[in-house]
Amino acid sequence: FRHKKISEIMEKHKSILIDRQDVNLNQMLEEYFLRVWSEYSFGPVDIDQFKRVRKLLIETLGKTFHQNRLNRLPGVGWVTSKLNYSKYSRELKEVDQGLAEILKFAIEQKQGAFYELYERLKPKHSNAMQIALDNSFLGVLVYDFIYIVMLDAAAKIAQAPELDRAKQ
Repeated sequence: FRHKKISEIMEKHKSILIDRQDVNLNQMLEEYFLRVWSEYSFGPVDIDQFKRVRKLLIETLGKTFHQNRLNRLPGVGWVTSKLNYSKYSRELKEVDQGLAEILKFAIEQKQGAFYELYERLKPKHSNAMQIALDNSFLGVLVYDFIYIVMLDAAAKIAQAPELDRAKQ
């Protein structure tokens, strides 16, 4: 992300962690990382819109693939996944539309990692928007991985504060 370092975005949102009256650490950390990741990915996106799209994406993937126990059976899993994909195609289209709106906003604002991806692809690929959109779909899911890694790091720091943080 050439135009804005993630450390600047983290600094911008640090008040979520230090200026709060409530002390639910999990909620504060989740809100902080969600805001940092969404802004890093798409610029200063409407956080409520991002949350709605993310929630719909996770729920739809759960119904389509993850909550389908038959997916694990050879042969049968492929068929049930295809059927579920058809069954939930409307929700998947809603996710695509929501992400497309967010991505278009990022492109208009000329901010965010997915804007930069789009700009790099645009001169050579006529389908640059679709490629950026497909990657932003995955980028929304990456947040959960980052959040888990950060929680693990915070737990390690809390357990051994005397350790050099650069080595943790």
